[in-house]
Amino acid sequence: MTEMTDAQIEAAARYCLAADPASEGWDEAETWVREFASAVVGFVACGVEVESVSPSAVHQVFITTLRKGGWTWGEVYDAVAKTHPSIVPWPELTPELQERNALFIEAAASWIGENVPI
Repeated sequence: MTEMTDAQIEAAARYCLAADPASEGWDEAETWVREFASAVVGFVACGVEVESVSPSAVHQVFITTLRKGGWTWGEVYDAVAKTHPSIVPWPELTPELQERNALFIEAAASWIGENVPI
């Protein structure tokens, strides 16, 4: 397990969002997006040495983050109604969304590897 400070977690989460072409970035991101990015960074930090972090597990972090905030599945994304079309089981995600989870893991692991002593 890699120990990280809150500042390191935020910096890594900012890096991950900047690496995602579909993201608006940290400063413009909604609270749940920031919470999700930070949670994934912490999750990846725990599994970097054992390479135990899977894209499907990251998707579960996404679902858990949203549900804690009162979000539910909906056909369309609606921040006011708190509905999101990606609150579905992993196999139901599009290949593009599955790939985004894999890229997020790679970005987090890269930032951690370059900036946090293990």
